[in-house]
Amino acid sequence: IRLVDAEGIINPKAFYNYLTAWVSNDALAYSASQADLRPEPRHWSHDRYDRGLKIPKSQPLVYTQLPFYLHQLGDTDTITNMINQVRTICRRFQEKGLPNFPTGVPFTFWEQYIKLRFYLVLALLAVLTAVFLVLSVVLMNVWAAALVVLLLATLVLQLFGVLGVVGVKLSAVPAVLLIVSVGVGVEFCVHVTVGFLTAVGGRDRRVILAVQHMAAPVLHGAASTLLASIMLLFSEFEFIRRYFFFVLLALTVLGVLDGLVFLPVLLSLVGPPAEVVPRNHPDRLPTPTPPPSPQPVHAHSHSGSSRRSSGRGASGGRSCRRSSSGGGGGSSLYPRLHGSNLSLTTITEEPSSSTRSSQSLRSSHEIVVEPQVVVETTTSPSTTYPGEGHHDHHVT
Repeated sequence: IRLVDAEGIINPKAFYNYLTAWVSNDALAYSASQADLRPEPRHWSHDRYDRGLKIPKSQPLVYTQLPFYLHQLGDTDTITNMINQVRTICRRFQEKGLPNFPTGVPFTFWEQYIKLRFYLVLALLAVLTAVFLVLSVVLMNVWAAALVVLLLATLVLQLFGVLGVVGVKLSAVPAVLLIVSVGVGVEFCVHVTVGFLTAVGGRDRRVILAVQHMAAPVLHGAASTLLASIMLLFSEFEFIRRYFFFVLLALTVLGVLDGLVFLPVLLSLVGPPAEVVPRNHPDRLPTPTPPPSPQPVHAHSHSGSSRRSSGRGASGGRSCRRSSSGGGGGSSLYPRLHGSNLSLTTITEEPSSSTRSSQSLRSSHEIVVEPQVVVETTTSPSTTYPGEGHHDHHVT
């Protein structure tokens, strides 16, 4: 009779009798199977004179490990198909009440490729969501955070395409670098975005100012990232150079292009409004209005006039008028601003003694040093003709 039925199941009633015969008679290739059975099956020797063929039963098995030899597994697709087939068989017997699981080199190193893309997309969505939440809080601008996340997603897609161009196959290492590229790409995007938000003016003007101010920090960050990874280029292993250095180099180049070329174009088209919007001038803040200049207060001081007159007489007829009217000699007094303790500083210029006789224009300059500077000039020309008196005309 057949030892197995149409579904490949050994007769359950005779299973442990067959197991004893299988282990004890190597003609059934038990040694070649390299099976590990616990507890060990019962030992039985066949006697050629035994006509009844009474085979004792072995004890029920608790643990069994059976190796299988696989061949023609030359690429990743073939190996993953094999893994799926074995998993299907294991699940079918699991449903029938036989707990089992596969293990081995293909399952250790290649099973990651079955759902690698699914878990990669899930991880990227989680990282992009976290970046969006953090930037929304830090920048206090949901619009700007959404544009940065959009640019980061574009950077990941571009890097994924470059991996195929340079011959890097998707595995655990490139998948991790794709996830890391989101964090590295923030460096190339946030600087320009912050400069765009804090500038004043229209979108085009703010984009120009943001690029002018933030291009240097972005380039410095790209240079530092490239210098940190350039040591991988001198590795003795081709795997390190291809799967690490080339990927990081592509990430740096794409990040600079997206941050300084693609992002400014995107901001000029659909960029968020500025944080500070001027009222009167579209491109600059309004000029602050200064406080009004102090008004001069004219007071007449006869005692001061007499002292100045006596002084001029003692010096030989030297004349300098400080009054803005034709009357007695007065002085211009400027009040202090808002209770300021600053004193007035007066500079008086008089002509020298060598040119007194021929000079007809005498002037007095007063400079008040305060938060504002007030300059008052009094000009007193005199004209003398033979036989006529002396006439003064004051112009202030």
